Amino acid sequence: PQQLALRHVTPSTEERILEITVTSVHSPAGEILGAACLINDQTEVAQIRRQQTLRGEMSAEMALELRNSLTTISGYAQQLAASNNAELAQQLAADIAAEAAHLDHTIGGFLLGPRAEKVGQLRGV
Repeated sequence: PQQLALRHVTPSTEERILEITVTSVHSPAGEILGAACLINDQTEVAQIRRQQTLRGEMSAEMALELRNSLTTISGYAQQLAASNNAELAQQLAADIAAEAAHLDHTIGGFLLGPRAEKVGQLRGV
């Protein structure tokens, strides 16, 4: 069998990814009777792969963002623990609170991403 992958644009300008497999059909005596052609629409599979790749990239970015924020908070906490200066302690506590709020916002946006996508699919958007 021979396989061919190609992109096809439908009359409604929709792009489809097609996988075509062609094989010869033989008689019991070995004569070629004709050919069989199987056309498999791989568009959804390709879209799912793209979405998985994008989610993987987003997850990696999220992990980096989380690590950076936690490192920052940890640094502020260490300075706070070592500080005897009330004014500095107050500033460090405010910095920790601000970084925690940033972290909460970042995580909230990440969690809303899949939900917003699902809502869009349900609404047909």
